[in-house]
Amino acid sequence: MYTREKFQKLSTYRQAEIIWHELSIIERQWEAEPSLTSLNNYFNWLNSSSPLYRLENLVKQLSHQSTLRELLNILVPVERYLDKSLKDNDFIIRTNDNLEQSKKTLPIYLVLDHLRSSFNVGSIFRTAECLGVKHIFLVGYTPSPENDGVKKTAMGTEEWISWSHHNNIEEVVDRLKQENISIVGLETCSRAQPLRTFRCPENVALVLGNERFGLMENTLVQCNHLVEIEMLGYKNSLNVANALSITLYEFSNQMLESR
Repeated sequence: MYTREKFQKLSTYRQAEIIWHELSIIERQWEAEPSLTSLNNYFNWLNSSSPLYRLENLVKQLSHQSTLRELLNILVPVERYLDKSLKDNDFIIRTNDNLEQSKKTLPIYLVLDHLRSSFNVGSIFRTAECLGVKHIFLVGYTPSPENDGVKKTAMGTEEWISWSHHNNIEEVVDRLKQENISIVGLETCSRAQPLRTFRCPENVALVLGNERFGLMENTLVQCNHLVEIEMLGYKNSLNVANALSITLYEFSNQMLESR
């Protein structure tokens, strides 16, 4: 807790950091009705020229009868002023995962060939677990859940889905074909079929390539099918994790409808 004299000697930016820190504590402890005294003091001590001064009335109206959304009406502008960018794992999750229901899996496999970003891989793990993927094959330097970045973004889902690491994609594709699993490459190319018209095979492995280079030519020729997501805007590609989410949902939906 700062004194008025000490607080008012600080730079405007530093004052905003202190207010943001106090608001973050209040957000985390909201259900326990934390003290709002320090927050009110800080806003009372702001100079009228401060970019946060306009929030003072909202702070005065804040009470333990207020909703969390009303608190966020104060917190978010402070975050924006400080240019703080939050990721999913920074948010407080208020709905617990339903571990009592039986887990459903579908005959869908993922092959991630030399993906570089731990954020992308963690996001893919989360989507895959939610949509019933049976197994994820990590190839080459694709980071595994042992990587802190993957673990952080996967938000616990890495514990609920099986995965394995392999040095090269050829051994993975050969193994899947021996098990009569159709290999489908997700790639933007002239040979690819639009996802909206593609009928997902009964057993399928979806292959994704490096964020920058996509799938290698020798991998493309091994695929039974190639699919692409048609773009309506100027940009001709999506982030790999976003593209995976769209494609995987379509595959999962088709399989569930056919049951």
